[in-house]
Amino acid sequence: MNILKGKKTHIVAGIMVLKSIILLLVGDMTLFQFFGDPNFNTLLTGMGLSTVRAGIAKGR
Repeated sequence: MNILKGKKTHIVAGIMVLKSIILLLVGDMTLFQFFGDPNFNTLLTGMGLSTVRAGIAKGR
C-alpha cells in the first residue's frame, strides 16, 4: 500500500465526483433537477473531501 500512500483520499473523492457527473450526463434530468438530487450532495462531498485532504497535506 505504499504506492497509494497519500493518494487514497483523492482517489475516493475523484470516484465520487466522476459518479455524480456520469449520472448527470447519462440520466434524463436537467441541470436544475440535478441540484435537488442526492447525487449533487455526492458531488459536493467529493469535492470537499479532496479540498480538505489537499489542505491537510499542504499544512504538514
